[in-house]
Amino acid sequence: MCKKIIAWLMVLSFLIGALYVHTPVTEAKKKVKAKQIKITNPKKKQVTLEVGKKIKLKVKILPKKVSSKKLKYTTSKKKVASVSKKGVIKAKKKGTAKITVTTTDGSKKKASIKVKVVKNKMDNNIQNIAVVPTATPYVIPTATPLPDGIFTVASSGAAAQILLDEYTDDYEGMQLVAGMFSEDVKIVTGADVQIVTETKKENLKGSVIIAGTTESMYIKQLASEGKINVDDIKDKWEVYKIDVIENPFAGNQDVEKALVIAGSDKRGTMYGLLSISEKMGVSPWVYWADVNPEEKSEVSFRYSELRTTSKEPSVKYRGIFLNDEEPALGTWVNKKFKQSTGGKFNELFYEKVFQLLLRLKGNYLWPAMWNSSFGASGYDYPEASADLANLYGIVMGTSHHEPMMLAHRDWLNNKSKYGNGEWDWVTNEDGLREFFAYGAEHFGQNDNLCTIGMRGDGDATMLPEGSTVEENVTLLKQIITAQKEILAEKNLSDKPTMLALYKEVEEYWYGDDETEGLKEWDGLDDTIVLLAEDNYGNIRTLPTEDNRNRAGGWGMYYHFDYNGAPASYQWTQTFQLQKV
Repeated sequence: MCKKIIAWLMVLSFLIGALYVHTPVTEAKKKVKAKQIKITNPKKKQVTLEVGKKIKLKVKILPKKVSSKKLKYTTSKKKVASVSKKGVIKAKKKGTAKITVTTTDGSKKKASIKVKVVKNKMDNNIQNIAVVPTATPYVIPTATPLPDGIFTVASSGAAAQILLDEYTDDYEGMQLVAGMFSEDVKIVTGADVQIVTETKKENLKGSVIIAGTTESMYIKQLASEGKINVDDIKDKWEVYKIDVIENPFAGNQDVEKALVIAGSDKRGTMYGLLSISEKMGVSPWVYWADVNPEEKSEVSFRYSELRTTSKEPSVKYRGIFLNDEEPALGTWVNKKFKQSTGGKFNELFYEKVFQLLLRLKGNYLWPAMWNSSFGASGYDYPEASADLANLYGIVMGTSHHEPMMLAHRDWLNNKSKYGNGEWDWVTNEDGLREFFAYGAEHFGQNDNLCTIGMRGDGDATMLPEGSTVEENVTLLKQIITAQKEILAEKNLSDKPTMLALYKEVEEYWYGDDETEGLKEWDGLDDTIVLLAEDNYGNIRTLPTEDNRNRAGGWGMYYHFDYNGAPASYQWTQTFQLQKV
């Protein structure tokens, strides 16, 4: 598949209707909302940080017995100072930013702190040193491979610890995936894996697994000491490098060996850690298909079995669409995951889907949408599934007729608030602009891919039957232009966008004898164009030599199941897998 094809979307409907697992639903308790929140560390209303430095916020919530202590952290200027989901502020660039913490229980209580970022004093020292001529320039030593040895993940009920950097923005997500790995070790060997964040002797000894991006504290330390070399994976997309080193920490001789998993980014690190699970015999389908791994008293590997550097994926976004989810998947999910509040397709369900995607080295998802809203159906709080996707590094999207990061259910539930309530750009442009702006404002900061364009209500055409191709092309240009203007207004000009050429939209892309199609319009040059087959595996054309290298790139949309005229294939796939 062409390197420029950067989005691969396979339509799946998880047909798990045979599984009816009853989960007792607890009686709903009266929710206690927050009345006040206060930042207790730092105590001042303004803090000054040097570039590269970090500080962790401590927040007090009153009353103490609130139903939900989940907080949302935001920054006014990401390029100046970022803030993680756990409240760790990182100074990035000289300037001033405002960090705000907000309750998510509906009380909307807020507290904020001003962060002034100044130039790192060390940078000045380095600049001063750089102008002094030296006879022999300093060169960081490169890592020298060790002779082949044995690294033991677990043996006789004891397992290697996992060391994470708690001050990185991806710490919470790495904790979740380290937890997945810990469960994998447990089901294979029975041993418990401890997750630690410090290299002190009382915390760390024996063999350790160090996992982090090239920007994490421990990976940078090992690289600066010449114990590992990560230059070949820096700034790449979802790449990991695995190596084994001995005596990794000079200050802690109790640590004899380290299995180092360095990622070019968060997902690269996660893929690397879960690749060890696969080596242990844990299938990606360990949960969804009850594929139980072989139990072992010991899991060990030769260094040479572990050492590897992955390649960048040729397809940038790789994922699935949970379509046609009723009645099979929906019935099972309702019995298995539905709680006293929120929808049935909640964060408890999606966590299992996110984990499957990571194990399969996927990264992209269109969520179930027949009667649910991904961004408003959480159990703990409405946006819980969206926030969890961010932690796991899953790029969220929406289907071909759900633009601007919102589900169609969001529209159906709230359309009376937007103009005349009609899903029609001709009669309700102002209302739809407001609705699209809501999506950009509330979900634009997430790691997602924004569907643009617009189709008619109910998976239909926008204009009535008999309208010309020219009329439809003109209307779509107006809509897409407005959507991109909204993204720019919300400081989301860099947000990746996607247009799906599904059903009638394909005709508008190519145009006809009288009308120039959307493919000639420069307004889509930076947008991923998602080609679609005809629900039976037949496609009009793949990218040709003269357009395969378009800046926005291409995608491919396959249906492994189909619901609609002239036939529904909800239990049997519609075409041969060889056509994919």
